[in-house]
Amino acid sequence: MFKVHLPATTYLRKNVPFFGTNHFLKAYRSPLLKSAGLTFFGRGGHEFHSWAPSDAGISTNPDEHDHPPWNHDPKTGELLEGGIHPIDYVHRDLQQRFGLSPEASQKIIQDAIDRYNSKHPENGNHHLPNFDSSQWRKVFVGPHYDHNEQTHMRKVRGADPLYEGGPRPLLTYAYNRGNVDGASTGRWIDSGFIHMNKELGEVLTGYGVPEELANSLNYVKYNALKPGSLSGGVVQSIGKGDYQKYQQSGQLPDHYLTDEMRQQMSDDRFHPEIHAHQLAKLLPDAFFHAPTGSGGGRGAGLTGEVLGQHLNTMGVDHGLSPEDLNKIAGTRVMKYLFQPKHQKIATTGTGGGAVTTLFRDLMRQIDADHNDERYGMHLSHAKNAKIDANLPLARAANERSKEVVAHMSLAAHKLMEQGMSEEDAVAEVASRMRDADVSKGRFQPEEGLRDTIEGVIDLMLGATGHENFSLGKIPTDPDTHHLRTPEVEFGHHEAPEHWGTRIVMGDHELAPIGNAVREEAPLSEQVRVRPPAEEGSLLDRLRRRDPDEDVRRTVTERPPAPAPTPASAPAPAPMAAPVAPPPMRMATPMEMAFQQMRGLPPQQTFFDVGTGGLVQQDPRLIQRSVNVSRGMDEIRKKIGYFDGFLRGGKS
Repeated sequence: MFKVHLPATTYLRKNVPFFGTNHFLKAYRSPLLKSAGLTFFGRGGHEFHSWAPSDAGISTNPDEHDHPPWNHDPKTGELLEGGIHPIDYVHRDLQQRFGLSPEASQKIIQDAIDRYNSKHPENGNHHLPNFDSSQWRKVFVGPHYDHNEQTHMRKVRGADPLYEGGPRPLLTYAYNRGNVDGASTGRWIDSGFIHMNKELGEVLTGYGVPEELANSLNYVKYNALKPGSLSGGVVQSIGKGDYQKYQQSGQLPDHYLTDEMRQQMSDDRFHPEIHAHQLAKLLPDAFFHAPTGSGGGRGAGLTGEVLGQHLNTMGVDHGLSPEDLNKIAGTRVMKYLFQPKHQKIATTGTGGGAVTTLFRDLMRQIDADHNDERYGMHLSHAKNAKIDANLPLARAANERSKEVVAHMSLAAHKLMEQGMSEEDAVAEVASRMRDADVSKGRFQPEEGLRDTIEGVIDLMLGATGHENFSLGKIPTDPDTHHLRTPEVEFGHHEAPEHWGTRIVMGDHELAPIGNAVREEAPLSEQVRVRPPAEEGSLLDRLRRRDPDEDVRRTVTERPPAPAPTPASAPAPAPMAAPVAPPPMRMATPMEMAFQQMRGLPPQQTFFDVGTGGLVQQDPRLIQRSVNVSRGMDEIRKKIGYFDGFLRGGKS
């Protein structure tokens, strides 16, 4: 234990009101990615969650780890198992994902730390400690910085040491970035920092991980991890977009619901779940028009080659030539199905891509508006199906399809109010959809093209075992038909007094950047990534179980120093062999819900963050529609991919 030294200017035992946002956000250059608040799942429902009410999990011993900040009962303050600090999350995920030993995983993280530090001035104040430092396992909370911030500009430490002669405290967690209307107010711990996220991607790529795969990892893509990952799913932060959808429809996405809640919603929902390709043949001719000029399938990432790959993944024997595939890929119906990042459908306003504007005009023609007070009711009965690895539709495609179904249901409701029967109203809406004239832009009809594309869609339906979409019963009574999830109640967050020494209020309480920016060395001299050796990638060599295998060469190789004399040369330090996998158990329903929210493949195991054991997803709880044979085919494909990957081949 030690005596705490309280500097005159900061880290005082202060009451932290945490009101207002400008003080904290003035330096941000990009739009804020806000959270609505924290929700606790420990008792199977939604409970308001905030700062730990006691200091039981905060140790004043600099060598003693703090308890993860979210893993406590919000009512009693009791500390709960299952939480993990950010750096340890990365450590375990690397082991699980790439089959590494703990020592090999630690080596990758340490290389990333060294690489990060090499980009800061020699006299800089913001160097990172080594992987095994207890500083990574202490809870210090400060302002979030944009993940695109250049490494040498990152401020990751407080201005003053907590005790005489100690290091400046390392920020390991970030508070939220503003408040969402109608949700929580104040400030709370909203994420855990991975300061060397860019460098982790660089190091993994150097070890032979395909760049696309490396950059897709959440701790490479972003500089912080959310509570759901670090708490073991016990606590989650509800995103701004999800909360705004909840305010409109009264529903939260499935990953915020218990199994019982999800089942009840499914039982009460009028319309069937929707995959985008089930809806495609209801769309008007304009979606099937061929692009003119330079548009033929070359824009926005969807080419004939990519389309062909998607169809092959689905097991569709289309028989189309490369030229036909390229033409079809340029149609808006195929962009709708396979092109990511469609904007939300809006029936008013201007702007948006070709698919968005077409949908906007189409919803106007069927007389449905998302601003109608009854739209939320109809949206509550529309459900997009989950994206499956064997059905590579764009995630946005199914989400937009849900909105289309809600608009169709609203349009039928309005016709029923005018005296039409339900059956006639549904048929009339389908007819209006199919016959709508929304042609515009550089797209022109081409004889026979729609028939060809509908033939491909029929093959897709056959391969997936789905049918063309049909509306179910039309909800008409807002009082009884509007489906709602249990209400989420948020409150005000105010840090208790014992958190005062662990909070950096803003940029003025961060250590300044060093006096000079470290100049980048020429490519021939700077830290370089070693290409994979002929006998396999460096990652492959890290995996090897031979304890005599020399894996001392790091992915970040600096200019060689003068060779030591034979007498002083150190003996090779081999990497420890990978350890045998720990015992495996079946996932709980809560864990299944969380892992499906993360998009974890059903066949992939994951770590129990509390015990370190492996957890297998329960096939009885997996929500998917794919037959066994196609599932096995996909597994074989992935085995083949990773076999090539382990041999150092290209992805």
